[in-house]
Amino acid sequence: MEECYVLKDIFELYEKASGQLINYQKSSVSFSKNVRRDKQEALAAVLEVLRVDKHDKYLGLPTELSYSKIEAFSFFTERVRKRTQGWREKTLSDAGKEVMLKAVVQSIPTYVMSCFELPKHLCSEMHQLMARFWWGDKVDEKKIHWLAWERLCVPKSEGGLGFRNMVHFNQALLAKQGWRILQSPESLIARLYKARYFPRCGFLEAEVTKGASYAWQSSAT
Repeated sequence: MEECYVLKDIFELYEKASGQLINYQKSSVSFSKNVRRDKQEALAAVLEVLRVDKHDKYLGLPTELSYSKIEAFSFFTERVRKRTQGWREKTLSDAGKEVMLKAVVQSIPTYVMSCFELPKHLCSEMHQLMARFWWGDKVDEKKIHWLAWERLCVPKSEGGLGFRNMVHFNQALLAKQGWRILQSPESLIARLYKARYFPRCGFLEAEVTKGASYAWQSSAT
């Protein structure tokens, strides 16, 4: 309880120093299972925030990845499905569909893909949803897909339409993170990873050990 009061004082000091007010109505706190439920409620009352069993997302990223990766990232396919279903009701030209897919749908998972490796099953499911929208499938009607989605992902100069292969795009973003670690070894993330995962060797020689965070597993592999 004393620690919560100290934390509350720190929040108030931060607000006075920065002029930024914390929105306690949108804030929440979770506790270890070792803390009794009544104690959790009392501590949350001191902080004036909502008590939750766990935080599902933070800045759009799942906070826990110890369970099924497909379940953790399945919200992407739901967002893609909702977007494409809403557009099907509109009459769009091929050029309009192309813009919608490239500018909106394919940008949805970019932030998360730069941090985590998405299961290939989810990438394939996103490909299927985009292909159905491109070829004009409706809920109760399916049209012929004259070309495989992989062929449509080929650059226009080579006869494709330049759509993203989400698996390859994910790998490229993670490789970029690895490149940043190599080029900026003094950055906070590079120093954190080195101290935790490869203190006696370089990044390229580092191995993924059991119990490593999924963010490190994604970047290292």
